[in-house]
Amino acid sequence: MAEPVPTQITQGCDEIEDSAPCDEDDIQKPDVWGRLLSINKYFPSINLVEDEYSLGRGKKCSIIIDSKEVQATKLFATYSSVHFKISRDTVKNYVYIQDLSSNGTFVNGDKIGKNKRRVLDNNAEIA
Repeated sequence: MAEPVPTQITQGCDEIEDSAPCDEDDIQKPDVWGRLLSINKYFPSINLVEDEYSLGRGKKCSIIIDSKEVQATKLFATYSSVHFKISRDTVKNYVYIQDLSSNGTFVNGDKIGKNKRRVLDNNAEIA
């Protein structure tokens, strides 16, 4: 399973031990292929750089939704340990979403169906 992805570079040039001069542009940044843009203040927006992500309450998910603010919402109990998975097919150039939840995952208002997957289009809304 992929490690959680930092949303920003936390180490500046001053902190890198190197005898050569450092330029912020020289720091390797991961190639972002997608973005989960949150429309809810309790969920972070995430740049997608890995080929697969899982989202849910479980500690093994790459995107964990268990902040105190989220736990205080009435919907928290409806989120599964692993709610859904997003994966990228680099050969066919598709992005898929797979519903792994108990209560359903919706894309643009349409239920995916337990253990089913579908192509995730640009600007789709996941609920």
